[in-house]
Amino acid sequence: MKLRIWKDNTMIYGANALRMLINDSNSNFMLCSEEKDMNGISIYQFDILNLGDNYNSVVMFGKHESGIGFYLREVTKIKNEKFPRQHEFYAYTVKPRILGNVYQNPKLAGKWWNK
Repeated sequence: MKLRIWKDNTMIYGANALRMLINDSNSNFMLCSEEKDMNGISIYQFDILNLGDNYNSVVMFGKHESGIGFYLREVTKIKNEKFPRQHEFYAYTVKPRILGNVYQNPKLAGKWWNK
């Protein structure tokens, strides 16, 4: 299991992140999906992905419509659609591009993000 932690405006990876997870309950940890974006960068929980045509979603982990696991939560509203919609994480047809994450780029995450 790979993870990273956002703490005090710093992203922490590897063994240091694991130690923080065990010792600091106030850390914002993000699980790695084991998938990569179009540039070969690992995709983590709470990353903001562009899936083409200005269509952006946040990677989430937890219970959703199809069970428990990674899923995508839209941050780009599509006309006449229920918002925000949720989608299977592995259902995208284009290789996504990471735009940032909700901690470092909260404006990209949209108004529904309240962390």
